[in-house]
Amino acid sequence: MKNKTETKTTLDRMIDVACGAIRPESDLREHRDTRRQTLHTSAALVQLMSDGGKSIPTVVQTVDFSPGGLRIISRYMLHVGYHGAILLERANREHVLFGVRIAHCNNAGHMRHESGLAFTGHLHGISIEDFRDEHGKLPGLQGLHAA
Repeated sequence: MKNKTETKTTLDRMIDVACGAIRPESDLREHRDTRRQTLHTSAALVQLMSDGGKSIPTVVQTVDFSPGGLRIISRYMLHVGYHGAILLERANREHVLFGVRIAHCNNAGHMRHESGLAFTGHLHGISIEDFRDEHGKLPGLQGLHAA
């Protein structure tokens, strides 16, 4: 098991690849566009609702990450095809916001759902302010650990 510093470095690298700041290394390529990197960390999700509203921020757990998206586990069923945004935290505590589209959602048992989120590059009117609680604080995204 990697320590928190190594995991944060991996997360930062994956965020940079997803942002287009760096190219994926050759070991991240496979028959898909890029290989998934197993990475368990907390993230926060806001989903756009069909009536144009926004869901409350929900803390979810990432399972794996690739430049094209990520797989998460949550206690809630997500609406396939809907858009939203996911908030991640770098090792230096900087928050990074990605627009996402819910690509799939499956019941994983034990009141958990596994969902695939595709990065869209568009935030659809969601900002970091949508993640703040009534006291102006962002959700705690600690708890990084590698699989």
